[in-house]
Order: sequence, then C-alpha cells, then structure tokens
Amino acid sequence: MSEITVSESKDYFIKDGKPFFYLADTIWMAFSKLSESEWRDYLHYRKVQGFNVVQVSLFPLDHDNSADENELLPFMKNEDGTPDYCVRNDAYFNKVEKMIAVAAEYGITVALHLVWAHHIPDSWASKGHEERVIPEAQLYPIYSYAVERVKKYHPVYAISGDVRFENQAVTDYCMKVLKIVNELDNGALTTLHIAPGEQPDDSLIYNPALKFYSYQSGHSFLDQDNPEKFSAQFLKQPVKRPIVNTEPSYEGHKDGFREGRFRAEDVRRMAWSSLMTGAKAGITYGAHGIWSCHRRENFFNNASFSGIPYDFGTALRFPGAWDFSFAKAIFEEAKLYDIQPAQELLENPIPGCYCCKAEDKLAVYLPYNSEVILKKDVSKWHGRMIILEDHNVGVPVYYERDGKTIISVHDFNSDVLYLFSRN
Repeated sequence: MSEITVSESKDYFIKDGKPFFYLADTIWMAFSKLSESEWRDYLHYRKVQGFNVVQVSLFPLDHDNSADENELLPFMKNEDGTPDYCVRNDAYFNKVEKMIAVAAEYGITVALHLVWAHHIPDSWASKGHEERVIPEAQLYPIYSYAVERVKKYHPVYAISGDVRFENQAVTDYCMKVLKIVNELDNGALTTLHIAPGEQPDDSLIYNPALKFYSYQSGHSFLDQDNPEKFSAQFLKQPVKRPIVNTEPSYEGHKDGFREGRFRAEDVRRMAWSSLMTGAKAGITYGAHGIWSCHRRENFFNNASFSGIPYDFGTALRFPGAWDFSFAKAIFEEAKLYDIQPAQELLENPIPGCYCCKAEDKLAVYLPYNSEVILKKDVSKWHGRMIILEDHNVGVPVYYERDGKTIISVHDFNSDVLYLFSRN
C-alpha cells in the first residue's frame, strides 16, 4: 500500500507520483461491529464507486452507538462495567490490523481516528462521564502499540474526534497523541477531526507533524453556508496545508435541531460548496446507518439528535455516494487540483454559487437555475455544463457583453457545474 503525501503547493495530495483526490466514506464503528465478510462486501462496493479512503474510529463511539450484544471491545471491563484501559483485548487489535490489511488489498487507505472527545479529560464530551477518559499514563502504551501494528499500511491518522479546544488541557492531550504518532510513524498523514467552527491553537497550527486541515460542516439545514466559512477559516492560517471537509451532513441523517432528513441533493450541495471554497483536496461522504454499522433490530442511543438510522444494507446504497464519486471523476478528468476560490469574478452574487479559477480554467457551481454574469470574458473558451443530479454533460449557452461573460439560464431543474478551459 503506497503512501499519501502532500503536494509541493501544499493544497492537495499526491500518491504514486500523481495528484490524489481524497474521496472518503465514514464507517466509524467497523472494527467493533462488522465481520470480515461484511467488511469485504462493503469495501468492494465503495471501491466500485471510486472511494479510496474510509475513516474508521480506532475505538467504538460511546455517545453514538447502536447497541449490539456481539460488539467486540478493545479493552477488558472493570467489575462495574467501565473500560479498563490497562488491559487490552488482543482479539480486538488483531481484528483492527486484519481489517486494515484487507482494505489495503482493495487499494483503500484507512483514516484512523484515534481519540474522540469523550476520551479526553476536561472536554465537553467527558464531563459527567469520566469513566470514558483514557488516562494520560496509558496514552503511550495504547497508541504506540496500535501505531506499530498498522503503520506498514500507511494509514491516515486523525488525532482527535469532535474536539472543541475549550481549554489548554484538551490541546495538550491532543499534542501528546500527535507526538506519539510522529515519533513512531514519522511523516505520516495526520489531521484533527474537530467540532464545527473550532480552530486549533497556534501550538497545533505551527506543529510540522500536522499534515492537513479538516473540518466538519455540521448536521443542520442551517449549516449550508458553513463550508464557505470554515474553508475561509483555514485558508487564512499562517501555515498552508490541504483542506478536507471530513464530515458534511450525512445522507439520511436527521437535522440535529429540527425535523427533516438530508437527501442526496442536500449532501451534494455541501460537497461542492466545500470543494469550490478551498477544501478542494477531497471530500468525505457519510450515510446514516453506515457510520454506526446499524442493524434494524438494534437500539441507537442518539436518535433524539440524529434520528433512527437506516439499516446498514439500505444505507450502503443511498444514491448520494454516487454524487460524491462523480465529483471525484470530474476533478480528475478536468484536473481541477490547482483551482482557487474566485468569488470576485461573480458580477451577480447568488447564494450558494461559487467560482474558482486557475491559469487556464474556470469553474462555477450553481445550486439552482439562474443567469450568471462573470467579470471576465471567457466567451471564446471551451465550455461544458455538468448536470450534477443526472451526471450528464451538456453545452452551456454563454456569450460576451461589455467584456463580461453572460451564462444564460439553463434548461434543467438541478444544480450544475460550469467548466471553461482556454484550450
């Protein structure tokens, strides 16, 4: 399994000497809940769809869990049922290594999420649940053991999960885990999976062991503008790194604060909003029922926020995953790795409409049907219109007027991507 690295320009990834579009799926609970045959079936389907990364939690999530009496746990239990972080369950770690090896057979990299907020003392998720906290004295024994077992497969390491940097203790805890990973797998691709709107402090921003930025844009219909805000937040950081939205809204997930579930078109818009505003190194998909490995007969303990998940087999075939794989195909075919946000080229700003440019190309994402006016004459450039709902390619109607380009209203009730190239 070859390693993913960062480009010289520091804004996208490289693998095997070529630009690499990071297309990930979310399956947090795979190690504790799936059999090897289920894992292979899942990987086969995502491989066919073009996914090349899957993000998995090293340990089960306590706060978002579908109860399963057959669930395998990483640590033995104390008499009161709490985890004993001093006593590993070797069967669990054997399974972790085996499943990562199987993913490598399919050419899929595992993004291993090491520490969730509920594992960290003094964090928002551990308050009142101190039994979940991994003692600092156990950090090296646990994570050095895990890293030594899996580093030969070149995983991505996410040092934190759903973390809010609310105090120095949280930052210091993450720094210790990052140091362990860097010592044992120096040069590995690392990031921080953070709560919406959070920003690491300077000790993490300036740490050379951190290789790329990631954010999650949230699980509310009110979060539709978050990709633009959060991408901008990381684009202005003093240290340039690739940016990935590692948790857009999950397809089928309930709006966390009101009724309604996200459909394919909702998550597709979040994907393109991320890619077009600076988080262009890749995108991560999620289906409600896949990430928790939910079975219809299981009890899910966070339904009040997320809604009852779909059965794993149903969620695996949600149509939105194909929209994400189509985005990867577009990026690869059009070679969009060098695009940069260029909102200043939009004469008539439209909510959710984003423009990007490179030296010889220009792209416009339009979420709904409208005329677009560009402050640049590309009327002699080659133009294509990608109808994103149907995955069809058409020819846009566009012309020059007063040195600007007018893109006429198109004929489809769908979001579209306009691509213009000089050659």
